[in-house]
Amino acid sequence: MIIRNVLNSDIPQVVEILNHYVRNDSCTFQIDPYSVAEISEKIAEITKVYPYIVMEEDNEVIGFAYASRWREKQAYDKSAETTIYLNPQQKHRGLGKILYQELIEQLRQKNFRLLVACLTLPNPSSVRLHESLGFEKAGEFRDAGYKFNRWCDVGFWQKVLK
Repeated sequence: MIIRNVLNSDIPQVVEILNHYVRNDSCTFQIDPYSVAEISEKIAEITKVYPYIVMEEDNEVIGFAYASRWREKQAYDKSAETTIYLNPQQKHRGLGKILYQELIEQLRQKNFRLLVACLTLPNPSSVRLHESLGFEKAGEFRDAGYKFNRWCDVGFWQKVLK
């Protein structure tokens, strides 16, 4: 198992993992599946400033994590929103924590100060993951999104890097 920066050749596998969650889970509020072109453009923009990493096992991308801009105003330049997805077949192996730790370390090396994670609630496994990595709950919005014929709450977890 290796963790490395995303390559263009990884994008179809990234899209496959991501679209599984688009179609089957409210952890993303995206309704329509992504195309390879959309994600390719998104990755190109993100990697100008932020890390976008993949976890590979047996030449297959089994997860990815990245950071992106938290808010638009310049004073937020050292804050980043974090995102992580694993192939659903790879969950509960501790791989998400390993991948996330690498993302956090890369952000620390780039002198980011605040990391923000937005979680659809309820999501006890994601809450546990984030809290095990030192994130603390910062707030919650009720009925923030509507997916699969139900209203979903979102919570925000934060981690201050020192």
